[in-house]
Amino acid sequence: MIIDGTRLVVTDNSGAKEVECIKTRGRFASIGDVITCSVKKAIKGKVSQVRRPVPQAMRLRLALPLALPALPT
Repeated sequence: MIIDGTRLVVTDNSGAKEVECIKTRGRFASIGDVITCSVKKAIKGKVSQVRRPVPQAMRLRLALPLALPALPT
């Protein structure tokens, strides 16, 4: 669950290392939801490229497995 102000580790090739969630669509965001974020830490040399514009992000991975409810058969 992601709420406004949550810091997330980035795992892509954009140059950003850590982002902070600025806005979610609703009360909170879960896996697969799009959020608006702000870059807090970046790789040296890519800071100016990563900071503008404000990036949109989608959460794709979790540290722990996602427990899905059982489907009726």
